[in-house]
Amino acid sequence: MIKSKPTVFLLFVVFVFQGCHLNDDHPDPNDRQVLVSYSKIQTSAILQLVLDQILSLSHEFDDQVIQNLTQFNFNIYKVVYKTTYRGVEKQASGACIIPETNGVAVPIASYQHGTIFHENKIPSNFTNIFDVNMVEMLLPQAVSSCGFICAVPDYIGYGASGDVIHPYHHQESTANACVDMLRAVKEMCQELNVNFQEKYFLFGYSEGGYATLAALKKLQAEYAGQFPITACAAGAGAYDLSNTIVWYLQQQTISGPAFLAFVFAAYKDVYGWNRSLCEIFKNPYCDRIAAGLFDGSHSEDQVSGQLTSQTQDLFASTFLADFFGNGEQTVKAALLENSVYLGWFPTCPTRLYQGTADKIVPPFNASNAKNAFMAAGGTAVTYYPLNGLTHETAAIPCFKDMIQWFKSF
Repeated sequence: MIKSKPTVFLLFVVFVFQGCHLNDDHPDPNDRQVLVSYSKIQTSAILQLVLDQILSLSHEFDDQVIQNLTQFNFNIYKVVYKTTYRGVEKQASGACIIPETNGVAVPIASYQHGTIFHENKIPSNFTNIFDVNMVEMLLPQAVSSCGFICAVPDYIGYGASGDVIHPYHHQESTANACVDMLRAVKEMCQELNVNFQEKYFLFGYSEGGYATLAALKKLQAEYAGQFPITACAAGAGAYDLSNTIVWYLQQQTISGPAFLAFVFAAYKDVYGWNRSLCEIFKNPYCDRIAAGLFDGSHSEDQVSGQLTSQTQDLFASTFLADFFGNGEQTVKAALLENSVYLGWFPTCPTRLYQGTADKIVPPFNASNAKNAFMAAGGTAVTYYPLNGLTHETAAIPCFKDMIQWFKSF
């Protein structure tokens, strides 16, 4: 019996090492490296004073709320990384803004931008702070100057992944692009020896609000240990996509025909629907959309100019009748699948901002999301209605409150 003990021990050791070997053969996919490349966009840092001066040119920032918080110069990098689109690995891109903090560790924030139609406005195409096409990039630059490393994904369909139409309001691919960009930024900071805190923030407005909740949902479910989210702020997102599309199609006049048409054009591609766009849209609009109206080479004004705001003129009558009847089940199922507020709730402090006079994203989106999260057991979500403000006028007040709130952590 005494001689058998080493044998038992050796068998135990072999078993343990075999187990470790088996684990190595099946690595955690969340641990794979996603960073492909990065390059500094400008040779020298952008000065905090220059940022403040540009912000002060707009009356929306003349209260100096943001300028009183900015303190760091910063550098902007173009980042290329690997993500997954329709189950296949694909390269994507974005921008990363790193403040010059002299070694002081700062948190990482992910900024999800609003709807972009033209390729020249994507974050990774940033050239300089004076570029009028890149006005939205002022927001993550301000956040970075306030003391955050800022990840800004282009999303699929732009930049390195510009060979496909942007999967507009497609939850899975949007979340993948945002989360993998965050992972790439973390890897890049490690390579550059940039000191950062393991504290993460998410924020965005409009499509960016939708993308922010999509990213939070994925991070909580799959990366809770790697990316502990300190706070999340989402503004004016179409979280309840199903009822938002119903609301749009019930209107005689559509406030944002470009946004609405974008959803259907994108879904035909991302889901591979074997149908003509002319089954959804009337001519000449279906032909214009099919010819590449959403291929990234047209501005929002150009896209809107090729459409009509009259619902009955834009959409095929059979499609509308079927949609409001018992038909178009595939379309309805896709919209429900991408209603990002269903089946979960944020566990980190989360704020939902919404202009109460918004005609682009109806206000029920924020209240429906808040109510659903509460019903599911979420207690960390707060709804912030911005009384009397529209989709456009609520954006900057929303952003100002977001950054002050983030700084409080």
